[in-house]
Amino acid sequence: MKTKDAVDHLVKQLNKDKGYRESWKANIAMAFLDSWFHYSRKHPKKTMSKSDRHAIANNAADLFLELLCMKRPTREYYAELNGCTKI
Repeated sequence: MKTKDAVDHLVKQLNKDKGYRESWKANIAMAFLDSWFHYSRKHPKKTMSKSDRHAIANNAADLFLELLCMKRPTREYYAELNGCTKI
């Protein structure tokens, strides 16, 4: 199967199946929230700068892709991703 065909199939399923779409949405959201949490622990601030938000978003994208690829990130992975020494 070509990549385009696989992506087309995924998009079709996301549009067809509300529950499947919701599961993708939840996984993306949780990757962002987990990344925000761990980044905030390492860099405690009242407000996050544009640079902080960008770092969190990139960490979340990395985490989502790790989960999608079934690499099963560990707690240590979360911490390393966000530069934490303690979890």
